[in-house]
Amino acid sequence: MNEADKHYRAGIVFAMQGRYQEAFEALEAAVQINPNHAEACKELARLSLQANEKRAFANWCHEAIRIDAQDPEPHLMLAEELANTGRWGEALDEVTLALQLRPLADEDARKARTIEAMALERVSRDFTPAVRVRQAWRSGVPEQA
Repeated sequence: MNEADKHYRAGIVFAMQGRYQEAFEALEAAVQINPNHAEACKELARLSLQANEKRAFANWCHEAIRIDAQDPEPHLMLAEELANTGRWGEALDEVTLALQLRPLADEDARKARTIEAMALERVSRDFTPAVRVRQAWRSGVPEQA
């Protein structure tokens, strides 16, 4: 096991023990040693969200995506948080990406399909013809026929 993985595993153990500051420090050390440690980035994202650090959460998810563009997990994490905050269009974009990448585990696939269905319902409700006309009128852009 390399040094970065040792810090990563320590961070996981600290987080499970509720020792969050130590978890953050260990996981950040893993990323400092190996800037391409996607798993540590995802754990840092989870801890950041738990600490209500939404910007850090998004940054760590995007860093994990940069490292492994084929990993659906950070997209699903973003989709779930975007859905929780009512940002349905963005949630739909992220969950669509997640579903197009490597196959998800059963539980994650169910979660993704649930978010997708909810987002599709919310987005379609927000874009009925009357809403589109009202939005176009407010923005000063003529509605296209």
